[in-house]
Amino acid sequence: MATENYFWTNELADGSIQLGLNEAGRDLLGEIRFVDLPKVNQQVTAGETLIEVEAEKMVQDLPTPITGEIVSVHQELKDQPELLSDSDQQKNWVVTLKK
Repeated sequence: MATENYFWTNELADGSIQLGLNEAGRDLLGEIRFVDLPKVNQQVTAGETLIEVEAEKMVQDLPTPITGEIVSVHQELKDQPELLSDSDQQKNWVVTLKK
């Protein structure tokens, strides 16, 4: 599956880009039970692992579709990984990056 199929992207007013799990990613994984999140200030390269998830259907490394520096991480996902399964982008976002 192509990397862009896991995440939606949304450009914010400051030019940063927010990423979250899209419908195709949610369908592929099923209910998310655990997520290993990256750290703020971490550099990521397109195609490399952004997050690791354990879900009802599989354990999977999900690659980032864009290269940049992580400026914020959705910390609530540590205790509530099931938020990734929600269709609401306010709940299922993962990180915000600056190119």
